[in-house]
Amino acid sequence: MVTKRALSRFERHFGSVLGVENISTTLRDKETNFRFEKYSKLSHTEFATQIVVNKSGDYFLDVQSDAGIISKVVVEEGVNMKFDFFAHSNSVVLLQFVIKKGASCLINGAYNSNIDKNWIYVELLHEGEESKSDLKVIGYVSNSAECVNDGLVQIGRGAFNSKGYQTMSNYVLSNSAKVFSEPQLEIFNPNVECSHGCTISPISKETIHYLQTRGLNEQRGVELLQKSLYSSFLEKAQLEVEEE
Repeated sequence: MVTKRALSRFERHFGSVLGVENISTTLRDKETNFRFEKYSKLSHTEFATQIVVNKSGDYFLDVQSDAGIISKVVVEEGVNMKFDFFAHSNSVVLLQFVIKKGASCLINGAYNSNIDKNWIYVELLHEGEESKSDLKVIGYVSNSAECVNDGLVQIGRGAFNSKGYQTMSNYVLSNSAKVFSEPQLEIFNPNVECSHGCTISPISKETIHYLQTRGLNEQRGVELLQKSLYSSFLEKAQLEVEEE
């Protein structure tokens, strides 16, 4: 199963697998536009929740520190879905999107790892023809934190004329921080359009120099870059709290 494969990769980099008890206790239910359907039993090859999206719209998920989300999301036929998530330090995000005929799924994710470990794994499984997906995940790793940021786009045999894209952008802000990132493609139908890309790098010297010409020192400049990256996600989180 796909979740077992993801857990195996996590084990290779961090030395231990997140056990069933840890996954179930760190799952944080939160009031959203989704209706959660709980499984009675959670194992390494099952998802903790299943979400069925049958109406187009924008959705946001705020994953707090020491918490996680492990879910299967079914995007029904013809639905256009925009899904944003923000993963705070020491959190787990394991999401599988099943995309039906004519559906589209635009996913923007951000993470901030400054303590302990983060684990992000997003799968986009195209089951229907003329389905579309675009996954972008960007984040910062600082201090001695570690992050696994992986993604998979899979085009099924019946998913003719589908399009799938993914981009992972990871910024390392200290010598002791670590990032492991691997975008993957599995294509079982030749009549598709797909691409993937990944970067792991510090903030460029040109960017730092530009900030310094504006009167900022390097530390303050990096802080502002982080704040600007997360501002849109934090604004959505604040709106969600106010609505509740």
